[in-house]
Amino acid sequence: MFTTCEETHPIQQRIPARHIDKCWVVPQSPNALTTVRQDVRGSLETCEVGADAMDNTVLVVSELITNSVSYALPPITLRVTVRGDGVVHIEVVDAGAAPAVGDLDTRPADERGRGNLIVSMLADRSGRTVDEDKVIWWADVPVD
Repeated sequence: MFTTCEETHPIQQRIPARHIDKCWVVPQSPNALTTVRQDVRGSLETCEVGADAMDNTVLVVSELITNSVSYALPPITLRVTVRGDGVVHIEVVDAGAAPAVGDLDTRPADERGRGNLIVSMLADRSGRTVDEDKVIWWADVPVD
């Protein structure tokens, strides 16, 4: 089941109307990506984010979530924050790399492996933070 983080961990602060701070718990299923994209797009529309910035943000979210669903251990959470400084901040948190069990991805090598390149091209800044029990993939996509 697809749930928001607010259902389990409410955000305490109030965010101004043109800004958002939303969080989702993402099931480890390729089918979850469609719902995530729709929810993120809907949230960005309420903030009047422009079409190009919205498309770029949704693509970055798609790439980061796809990597976590494909290669990491659950739980996976997504947080999208539209900030007042003209940036959409995206964080995808997972429990780190899943143990390798052979090459389960049957696509040819030239059809995969571009996600981080796409993220770096669309984001002003992006990176990864590794903690003891989690990995945070993040990106800052310009709104303007």
